[in-house]
Amino acid sequence: RLGAGIARLAAAVALVVAGAGAAPAAAQAPAPALRAVEARRPLGTTGLLRIWNLSGSVRVVGWDRDSVVVTGRVPVGETFFCGGGPAAVKCGVDVPPRSEAGGQAASLAVFVPARAQLWVKSGDGDIVVTGFGGDIDAYAVSGRIEVTGTPRVATLESMGGDIVVAGSATTVRARTAGGTITLDARVEDATATSVSGDVVVRGGAVRRGRLESIDGAVRWRGPLEAGAEIEVTNHGGPVELALPADASGTFEVHTYLGTVRSDFGAATLLGARDRNGREMSFVVGRPRGTRVTVRTFKGPVTIRRM
Repeated sequence: RLGAGIARLAAAVALVVAGAGAAPAAAQAPAPALRAVEARRPLGTTGLLRIWNLSGSVRVVGWDRDSVVVTGRVPVGETFFCGGGPAAVKCGVDVPPRSEAGGQAASLAVFVPARAQLWVKSGDGDIVVTGFGGDIDAYAVSGRIEVTGTPRVATLESMGGDIVVAGSATTVRARTAGGTITLDARVEDATATSVSGDVVVRGGAVRRGRLESIDGAVRWRGPLEAGAEIEVTNHGGPVELALPADASGTFEVHTYLGTVRSDFGAATLLGARDRNGREMSFVVGRPRGTRVTVRTFKGPVTIRRM
């Protein structure tokens, strides 16, 4: 009896060990494969293209043809679609409600007429647009948005990702909650708003700009164009304007609890401390209609020479 009991116990232990070893093997099952997709559709030079890919990245390239070409790779089980005609085309990827992509993500490369009207939406994937000169609306949840080219109007929004604009544009509207907005472009009219991320302007080629962050920094590095109108608003983050030694303009700085330091205009200080905080107003060189206004609650303000 004792021998039989020991045998039964050994068999039970063997079954438990076998079951424990099977779990990791199931957990390490290979992720679903990716399949190649491709579509071609006619689209007029100013037609509308909508791209939808919530599960991956989108790369858009502007070209001089009256057609749309889409190539990419999509996880098996997700549906790629593309349809429409010369006036409007819609392409994208539908993800099943209970998708088990296992870390795989769809990626699309789209060639589009350079002057078309473009609408792109992504989730955690990046949106990269190059060589485009039309109107673009791009939205991402946590992905990065990067636009390089000569768009006429660019409306860009990401909840947590960075936004970068390079090249030139007539109008830019950029907004993010936690990402950094970088304008490294010549822009006639720019509005850049971030909650906790930084707002950065490089090259100083913004003619009319409204730059705002609540807790992030606002940094400007470069010259001020003649006739430029720049407004900076911040709550607790620092504001730093790095300007050439020969910069010209009229400056107004308003702050309640913050500090103000300037390498310019000490001899032309017009404002002073009052019960509403600190106000500094000064003129540098020949303003030629150039005006910079900074408003902050408690963040430090620094205007320095490059």
